[in-house]
Amino acid sequence: MCKMRAMNTSATDILGADRLARLELPIAEARGLPSEAYTSQALFDLERERLFRRTWMGAAFAHEIPQPGDALPLTIAGVEVIVLRDREGDVRAFHNVCRHRASTVLQEPAKGLAHLRCPYHCWTYDLDGRLKATPLWDGTPKGKNYTLDPAENALVPIRCGVWHDIVFVNLTGDATPLEDYVAPLSKLWAGYDLDSPRPFEHAESTMDANWKVVKEGLLDVYHEEFVHPALSYRIDRDGTKTWEDIMVGDIMGMRSVVPDDVDDHPDLSLPRLPGMPPDGPTPTYIFLLFPSVSINVLDNHVVRTIWSAHSPAETRWRSTWYFTGEAVESERHQAECQEIVDFWKAVRGEDQGVVTLVQRGHQSLGPGPREVRFSPFWDDLLLHFQRHLVKALS
Repeated sequence: MCKMRAMNTSATDILGADRLARLELPIAEARGLPSEAYTSQALFDLERERLFRRTWMGAAFAHEIPQPGDALPLTIAGVEVIVLRDREGDVRAFHNVCRHRASTVLQEPAKGLAHLRCPYHCWTYDLDGRLKATPLWDGTPKGKNYTLDPAENALVPIRCGVWHDIVFVNLTGDATPLEDYVAPLSKLWAGYDLDSPRPFEHAESTMDANWKVVKEGLLDVYHEEFVHPALSYRIDRDGTKTWEDIMVGDIMGMRSVVPDDVDDHPDLSLPRLPGMPPDGPTPTYIFLLFPSVSINVLDNHVVRTIWSAHSPAETRWRSTWYFTGEAVESERHQAECQEIVDFWKAVRGEDQGVVTLVQRGHQSLGPGPREVRFSPFWDDLLLHFQRHLVKALS
């Protein structure tokens, strides 16, 4: 496994020791990250090196490569990657780089490939990465007179794993085991069968904002009353929280129970997820697997999203909405499933509008003064996210 070159720059060098120290104060006195954290190319490069390449990153969904020979070219933390399903049906990941002259091998998503072929000199690789053919290498059509070792000249593998349909990759190969990384959520959701819901719709797009602006929007409960009028049950009539913050390792998010008198979709008859209470109030979970995956689990559907930071001001996302098999297969439920998907797409659009404005503000301020305060009532998750980021970069 190839190792990434270490950087000498630190978050403290870029953002300043005094600013980072204020992040560690009690929440009422703490001050948030400065605008440079959301605009600096140097910090973005540090995040790629110290965080994205060293931890587990969501890459794709397993349902996007359902059959042997299905393959996707992806860019993860600036690294060109192939995610594919091999002949035995296992998911594998490789560096998308030919071992001959370093050309990109796979340029477009593909279905049912028998092999991978470099477009430069047609070096050909099996679906397990081994070198299969080097035509004209020795001047003969099949290039067999001077045989190269198939394993020694194979595509460079990338450590990967699949959890709840999400394909994770670890570029440096030395992150904690995937099952340990997701363990807090596996324990939290042990009573639910989250592998049985089936994909109903998949979508991809881009937000013109730094990945941290986007993630803070996911964890910011305070904004919902003003930006998402359909999600207005976060406090009860007495101003008491209706949610519980949960922060364990790389897992951060909230669990809430919708009050009996609130129903965002009162006319829907979709079957509930396996393990959910058959009737009455059900819990809702909105969680971030730091730094690249978010998962929403509700009574009758799951939303999984992979977030990919492509520049200091561009974040790409790919989401899949899942429902029980009965709901996906039944004609009478199709419109109801679509109503749920359209609802969440509208919420995503509302978020896109405000995170774009936040990014514009950061870019306008530059190194100017910015005193970000945290609400002791609303912002425990946001403060935890920022502290966790700084710790991950240290």
